[in-house]
Amino acid sequence: MLMLPKHSFVVSRRRQGSVSLLVLLFNTMIDALVHLELVAEHYPLPGEPGYTPPPAAHAAAAAAPRSAQQKSAKAAAKPKADKAEKAANPAKAASGGKGAKGASAASDVMDVSLLDFRVGLIKDASPHPESDKLYIENIETGSGTIVVLSGLSGKVPLEELQNRPVVLLMNLKPAKMGGIMSNAMVMCAGTDPLEVLAPPAGAVPGDKITFPGISGEGKEPASANSMKKKKILEQLLPDLKTDDKCVACYKGVPFTVEGKGVCTVKSAKDAFIK
Repeated sequence: MLMLPKHSFVVSRRRQGSVSLLVLLFNTMIDALVHLELVAEHYPLPGEPGYTPPPAAHAAAAAAPRSAQQKSAKAAAKPKADKAEKAANPAKAASGGKGAKGASAASDVMDVSLLDFRVGLIKDASPHPESDKLYIENIETGSGTIVVLSGLSGKVPLEELQNRPVVLLMNLKPAKMGGIMSNAMVMCAGTDPLEVLAPPAGAVPGDKITFPGISGEGKEPASANSMKKKKILEQLLPDLKTDDKCVACYKGVPFTVEGKGVCTVKSAKDAFIK
């Protein structure tokens, strides 16, 4: 710190003629230094005897212990609050604290119950006018007639598809094939020849295909959007096969129409269903 004796400078401001700018600036600097020295004598700096912190610092210093106490109290109360919440909401506790969303994710099982298989009746089938691989089929579903396009031309004789009961996969997203919208899939098995799955005798359009004993049985099938987005059919197709008795199965569980029997093919044993 620059120490200046009190009243050690006397500056004459008497104007005799014109005073240069340099002299005025010098006088101003001297006045400022004197003022600083006087201020320093009356207001000690931090660390010097007599220094008093400003009110804001006092408030912060006083608040610090209170803040620490509040944090400690919250930390001590949290286990009790968590325990009470688990007791009030056992579903959330069981799902790892994720609530309904976690419970839903835990119950989301990828199995055949996500596929909506129904009995349908092909009323008539005809060749596609612009494709030698497609048939156009008008199919009764129990709630109306839909148009389905199948790539069965050259694999299944057209006459075998007239007025024929079939198994349909209903929850696929409609898609254009050969310029015509197709609204379902006719399920078949084998490769050469390809055989159409046949519902049991007595089944009627709209009957649901079930899989007794499957964990997800009874829940709603996946939406068409979910089927496409999650590629559900692609994941499940490897587990759809006929057994050695030509019965259509998912992991050995038959395609079943309750009270009427199981779905079969004519001769394709141990063949993939598609």
